[in-house]
Amino acid sequence: MDFQSIAPLAAAVAATDWKWDAAALEAILAQFGWRKQQEIAARVDYQTGDDHPASVYRDQQAPSMIHIYLSVLEETEDLDDDELDEKYEEFHRQWVEAVELLSRSLGTPTTTASYDEGELADDYGAMHLALWQLQGASSLLTLEHQDKELPIMLVWQIHPPISLADEG
Repeated sequence: MDFQSIAPLAAAVAATDWKWDAAALEAILAQFGWRKQQEIAARVDYQTGDDHPASVYRDQQAPSMIHIYLSVLEETEDLDDDELDEKYEEFHRQWVEAVELLSRSLGTPTTTASYDEGELADDYGAMHLALWQLQGASSLLTLEHQDKELPIMLVWQIHPPISLADEG
């Protein structure tokens, strides 16, 4: 998977002084070609011309987090154990590649974690997680698969600042 299309966005994310204002967030998304597709309860979905849709989650109408879906495998329930392991390996390689690409703009991750290394990754429903602290925000890259009937996803998340002291 080629994640080069997110490099300019990573640079913009790193340069942004996040205020978590709906209008400012809309402007950032529009700058990179995301168009509003639909609103469902506390979530607004956006689409671009590439394959990286995004969702903005709201808390009382204020944006509370952004998810950018870098890679998604929807159909997992019919995979046998060997095929599922192959997909996990493929997505882990993608996660490593995306961590390297994001690190060029965001710097070295503050921390990385895996599901077998404590609670941090598990708190975010992640098999693997990288966390960066930014100006007014935290950025996470997660590799997620909660159940065989659910998709395997590589998700780049942007949240209001996360305190690791609060996480475990």
